[in-house]
Formats: sequence, C-alpha cells, structure tokens
Amino acid sequence: NSGDDTAGVDAVAVWGDFVASMLDYNTADRAFQEIFAELMAYWVAAADVDGFRLDAAKHVAEDFLAYVSVAVRERAAAMGKRNFYVVGEVAAPADWIGRRVGQMMHDPAAPAERHDPTVPAALTARIVELQSRYQRNAHAPYPGLNAVYDFAASGTGRAVLHGQRGSAALAAYYESDAARTIAAQAQYGESWTCLAIHDWPRFLMDTPANWRKAAAGVAQLVTLPGAPIIYYGIEQGLSGTCDAAAAARLGHACSAGSHEAYRQDMFVGGPWLLSKAVPVKGTEPRVGPRAFAKSPPWQNDPFLARSHALYNQTRALLRFRRSCTVLNRMHGAPEHAVHFRMVSNGGGAPYAYARVDDTNEVLTIINPGLYPVNVKRLVVDASSRAAQAFVDVVRGDRYALRTDDTATTFVELGDSFVVYPDDYFVLTRADRVTRDTANGGALVCAGVAAYKPSLV
Repeated sequence: NSGDDTAGVDAVAVWGDFVASMLDYNTADRAFQEIFAELMAYWVAAADVDGFRLDAAKHVAEDFLAYVSVAVRERAAAMGKRNFYVVGEVAAPADWIGRRVGQMMHDPAAPAERHDPTVPAALTARIVELQSRYQRNAHAPYPGLNAVYDFAASGTGRAVLHGQRGSAALAAYYESDAARTIAAQAQYGESWTCLAIHDWPRFLMDTPANWRKAAAGVAQLVTLPGAPIIYYGIEQGLSGTCDAAAAARLGHACSAGSHEAYRQDMFVGGPWLLSKAVPVKGTEPRVGPRAFAKSPPWQNDPFLARSHALYNQTRALLRFRRSCTVLNRMHGAPEHAVHFRMVSNGGGAPYAYARVDDTNEVLTIINPGLYPVNVKRLVVDASSRAAQAFVDVVRGDRYALRTDDTATTFVELGDSFVVYPDDYFVLTRADRVTRDTANGGALVCAGVAAYKPSLV
C-alpha cells in the first residue's frame, strides 16, 4: 500500500499491508486474536505492566480490538490489576473511532438487539460472545478500548496556540458530532490529548526559542477536557531544529517533515542533540558522535535541567491538575465540560474558557497573538459568587469578584492586567485552594491529598 491507502478510510486501510515493508497479519483470525492476547498477558505478568497503548489501532479488525481488550483486562484483573487500561491510536473519522472504543456502538447490556446498523456483523458476533466476560469487569463493563487519542481536539488546540486558527474552532469542536460520538462510547475525560507525538512536528519547531509558547500550551493541555500527554521534552523546550552546520550537512533529516527531527535525543550523551528553547551550557545543538557516549545520571544531565521556568511551570500545572477534580474528572457530554468566556474566529486573538463543577471553577486565559492584551474582566459561574476572589495558580496574585445589576458575576482583572504574547493565566477560586508545603508552597486544590511526585 501507499501512505495514501493507509491514511484513507477504504477497506485497504484495515485489510491491506500497512506499507510495503510492514506486512499485515489477518487480525480477524480468531486463533491470532487469542495468541496476541496471550502474548500481552505474558508481559502484564512479566513486566508488571499497568496498561497498553496500541499503535495504529485504526488498521486492525474491530473484533480483534474487542477480544484483545476484554481478554487482557480480564487476565490483568486476575493478577490484581482491576483498572487495567488499554488506549488506542485511531487516526480516523469519528465513526471509525466509535466502533473501536468503549461500547463500540453497541448497547453493552443487549449487543445483539441494540447496535448501530453500520457496525460489522463480525464485531457484533464477537461482542455477544464476550458479553458475560466484560460485564464482570466493574471498571470497564464494555468490550472496546478504554480510550483513544483525541487527535481532533489536540490538532485544533495546537493550531489555535500557533495562531493558525481562531479559538472558535476549539469551542466548536467540543459541541461537534465527532466529540459526542467519542463521549457516547466511553468516558471522554480519559481520551488522550497532546501538543505533539512521535509522528507530529515538535510543538516549538516553528518557534524554537519561544519557551513561553510551550508553557502556554501545557497550561491549555492540563485545563481542557481529556487526559494530557506530555510528549517527552516539551517541559525542556525541545524544538526539533538542527543547528546550521547540521542542516547544511544532513538536508532532509533536519527538515520540518523529517521524523528524525521529531524524535531528538533527550540525554546529553546522545548523537542527535537538536535545539531547545531553554539554552543550558553543554547542551548546544550537535549531530554526530561525541568524545564520550555515556550520559551522566539523569539527575546530573544538563539536558534535563530542572531550575528553569518552563520545567517548573509545567510541574506546578500538572500538580494542580492532579489535585483538582474539576480538571481531572469529567462527567457528561463534552460541551458541558468546558465553557468559553472569550472567543474569536480569527487566529492570534486572546481567548478564555472555564471548567466548572460543584467543587470549583478554573478559568484559563491565553494570548497566542503578537501584541499584549488588556483583559479587564471575565464572566465566572454563578456558583463561584461566594468565593469573593480568584487566585493565579502559578503566580499567586488575587483578583476580586464583582456582581453587576443583572446578577452576572465577574472576576475583576483591572486596567493593569495584561496578557503578553504567548503568555497565559490559570485562575481558580481562592477559597478552594491551599499551599502544598511539601512541594515548595505550590497551590493545589483543597481537600485533596497533595501530589507527591517520585522525581524532583
């Protein structure tokens, strides 16, 4: 097949070879399905695996995913892993995703009688056979993948951050049929979201010196619906760009379309050190072997510096997200999970959105444009009226709440509140946070055990 064949939605995308050098198994063969599930169960036991990411899950039979997902979760549960997680990469339209995740467009309680008419008969037959097995799993009482990458949300969010699309496109996605299709089959909040992955250009490839854009991207990633995936090196500002000498010598390998450039080395001893937005002495871009091939322990590796603002803001934002149920839990349809307070059709304009539940409200403001913007006030949810003030999660500044004659409540940011280019603010109710003294006094949501990372 060609790349166009695999990228399409014809039968050849599932039943043909992936590419000429990657031959395909018959994933509809039931003996193969059982063998594959046994191999996965072996690694769960041998390596204490807690979940699997299935690459190219678009390109296998739907009934293969049903059998493997149910069987591996079942075997993992027998080993004490009751909440085993299987996520798939399905780069395809929403209906293809819907047939592979969660309920797989079937009623799990009556799959033979109630299912979407477009699903393959082989999938329905397999789900009927598996029904009693998946119904015994309290954490995943359905046949399909636990979750998928939400490439549509991720790609749209990335384009908005780069000023290529207006924030209205992001707001519209959460109200789209595509988002509803995923949410109807599985817990939408478990969908993986990202700024970059191994098959995409580095997030900072077009702005390799701009660490603030990466920080704003992380802020968006951790405050929008979904499970944020920090692709390695985003927190270090890796940009995937070569120095001039390497670019002249290597040509395509240093171009924007090169997968080699997407996957640069993370450790100073490696031969493929490309640029990063946070310069550290001893980590200058270099392609080729060096005098020593061994990297020092990661704690002392200059490429993994942990004193700069991008790393520390990423860490603070992830800690805050983990402590706040308003961010790390999501129930219901995606359009009810995020509320846009300021939106624009044109790229490069500031935007703001809120996440609200019965415990808290988190308000995010991002300016992807070229000029500073004064945002004087923003609407907050009526449930936040009792808070009296909102606090900046990263900087700690406080902003008062006001209610006007129409009973609409605002957070008053004032004439001096400026959002600079590629900067962001994450605000939350001051009465819902506390300081985590064990982690440098960072703000976390109150009433939740503080995040204790194993790495510092």
